[in-house]
Amino acid sequence: KNLSEKRMMVGAGIAVCGSYEGGVHGWILNNEELFDEIPKLRFSFVAHEKVVRTVTTLTNDRQRLLVSGGDDEILRIYNLFTFRQIGEVGVRRGTINVIRFCGNKHLLCGSTDGSIAVYRTNDWECVHILGGHKAEIKSLASHPSGRMALSTGNDRTLRLWDLTQGRAAFITRTKGTANIIQWSSPSGLHYGFSIAKVIEFRPIDDISGNHVVSLYHDALVLDFTLTETQCITADTSGSLRLWSYSGDLLWIRIRTGLARIKSLGLFLPHSQQEEDNKQNNTSKHSTALLAATSDGQLEIWRLDQSHSEQDQPSVIAHVGTRLTCLTVASLHSQVPDPQQIAHTPFEPKQTPVCNDQSSHQKESVHLEQSPISDLDKKRPASASPLEVPSSKVVGNNKRQKKKRNVLLSMLSTTWGQTLNSSLSQQRGMKKVLP
Repeated sequence: KNLSEKRMMVGAGIAVCGSYEGGVHGWILNNEELFDEIPKLRFSFVAHEKVVRTVTTLTNDRQRLLVSGGDDEILRIYNLFTFRQIGEVGVRRGTINVIRFCGNKHLLCGSTDGSIAVYRTNDWECVHILGGHKAEIKSLASHPSGRMALSTGNDRTLRLWDLTQGRAAFITRTKGTANIIQWSSPSGLHYGFSIAKVIEFRPIDDISGNHVVSLYHDALVLDFTLTETQCITADTSGSLRLWSYSGDLLWIRIRTGLARIKSLGLFLPHSQQEEDNKQNNTSKHSTALLAATSDGQLEIWRLDQSHSEQDQPSVIAHVGTRLTCLTVASLHSQVPDPQQIAHTPFEPKQTPVCNDQSSHQKESVHLEQSPISDLDKKRPASASPLEVPSSKVVGNNKRQKKKRNVLLSMLSTTWGQTLNSSLSQQRGMKKVLP
């Protein structure tokens, strides 16, 4: 690639949505024209026979993967380098509610039967089953370190999974069904979950719940996303809210129309010039908030102080179907230029369904007893085994302190140092009413 092509592609992104009609739709996000022009619809096709419930992406220097799942109990995998389908996996455990990549080697798949299947991305074999939830999985969140994950279900429990051991680290009951759970990005120092009209988030080491921040809404929370310092929420009243981690409401936008926001995503566009000016900490671009709505619109909002009084989204893209989910990913210079691949049709490859139900029935006992690290024959050097079995977060301070040490042991030394230094500066959290 020449220099001009590299400058064009650094920081470019893609937004992918699923729909009730079984379609998957993708837009290319341009760095310089993100808030001025409607993004180009790169592909739009019927991927599933039923509703698409979830989509997720994996982007790094070697892989660009898109995976979708839904009511037809099938995972479909696509290559975003070539924009082709490379395979599909028949899950056959009920509706696929949520899928999340965990690191670069595994995919977590939560279904209505309460199980979380772990798939290996190099051959798409189901290498482990995380069992424990007594009802369907509602949400999954993989930690940025790739060593642990959070899950919530209709059984009103929140579980932290140690993925280096392949078992639960602790279980706690929630006041209601937590429909959404998220880690703060990119550090994962905080996590949050929503129950009806309330969002609660706390530091990762706060087992006892002494530093919980509760954000109260006038309507049911539909989705939210966390950054390092802020929380963006959407509810059934049609409003978007931006909160600080201290519980302060920074701004609120009341959207017009009857369409509901189904999913939120964040994208930070930046150019090669910003890469050159990192030391000066300068940036001419602002963070973009993307919202997929039930009437088939992809709204792009600008999140910066200069546009804090903005009442309408900067750009609205239409697709004509009822959107259900959204994922946003950044693409780097290795990805082909969108102008060069614009005329390449997206042709899903028809491949036989790999039904893993029979293999799961034969190997379920073995998988439950074998940690993921043993199945992959490689374990992170900095990972240490759990010191306590799965249990509810109750008991005296000694037990809570021990569980905190368990959480920190699942992170590397660098992560632990970052965690302690960052948390020591954020102890002023309190419960705040809007």
